[in-house]
Amino acid sequence: MLSDTINSLPTTNSASGAKFKRWFGGNEGDDDPVLKQVYEEVLGFMVFQSYWCPNKTMPDDDPGTLAFVPKGGFSEIFLESGFFDLSDKGADSRGGTIVHEASHQATSATIVDTDVTGDGKPDYTIADAE
Repeated sequence: MLSDTINSLPTTNSASGAKFKRWFGGNEGDDDPVLKQVYEEVLGFMVFQSYWCPNKTMPDDDPGTLAFVPKGGFSEIFLESGFFDLSDKGADSRGGTIVHEASHQATSATIVDTDVTGDGKPDYTIADAE
């Protein structure tokens, strides 16, 4: 899934390239090197991840949270009970949630959860795990 994503990032001469440039910036609008580097880093992390599932002694981190990486965590992703209700892939999926959480572990860029729309704000968008 990540390899396909890395290889399918649009360039400026594609139909979606102009929107991609508005959201992510990048070297002359081509595939943003920071975004691509984060995805490549996350791809490498997948080999070393440990996944922890909730039990009755571990309350959900926050209502509505599907998964989280502990502060300072590098190779652990905690999965909340709602995670298992998601589809395997696509928007709002288990696969997308794991990629989202693993992106917080990237060392090439600080990736955070924000509610800021990135349209025309590449600095915000490149730092947003969404």
